[in-house]
Amino acid sequence: MGLPFQREVLMITKIGSETTNGFIDKLDRLLSPFELDLEEKSKRVLSWFMVIFTAPVLLVFSAIHLAKADYPLGTFLLISGLTIATTITFLRNFRSVTAFFTINLSIIGILFIYLLVKSGPHGYMAQWIYVYPLVVFFLLGRNEGLRHNAAFYVIVLMYLLFQDYFSLATVHVNEFKIRFLVSFFLVNVLAYVFEIVRYKFKEGMEKNQMKLEKSIK
Repeated sequence: MGLPFQREVLMITKIGSETTNGFIDKLDRLLSPFELDLEEKSKRVLSWFMVIFTAPVLLVFSAIHLAKADYPLGTFLLISGLTIATTITFLRNFRSVTAFFTINLSIIGILFIYLLVKSGPHGYMAQWIYVYPLVVFFLLGRNEGLRHNAAFYVIVLMYLLFQDYFSLATVHVNEFKIRFLVSFFLVNVLAYVFEIVRYKFKEGMEKNQMKLEKSIK
């Protein structure tokens, strides 16, 4: 009874894998009408998933905050959701979409900083910021991602250190400031190290592929 069950599980897994791969291949052809390298194609596919999941969430939260008469946050969430949703059009019609990635990431960065400002003394809404460095490095690459994340971290650092001078800001407790700044710095460092390792392996694979192609010729 164990062997037929294992065969059934393997068959279901195979069907699921083939279905997923087929969907991703079709999505790749839809979003990448140009001759692009594998990394650029993967960025476009991942961006599509991010748009599909992120834009509706932002629009739903926008409606909730507008219904509560929180017009500043509700309006910004609405603008963010609509701007990110238009990314799908840009992914198909432009060979290079780095500028659009930068714009969207900047909008999300401003939103995260606003949530940090409004998160109260214990930073209950600031936890979303932890995902930011990972996405930035993947979409913008090692060098541009480092500059973008460094600038973002400096802004967050300066705000938390000198928030007493901002009249509209909610002052966070010192325990939160220390924990958040240290942990967010570590997330940035780990994300950068991961990107370096990924880049080195990619570079090595490309060199091996070139050697293989030369040996065949």
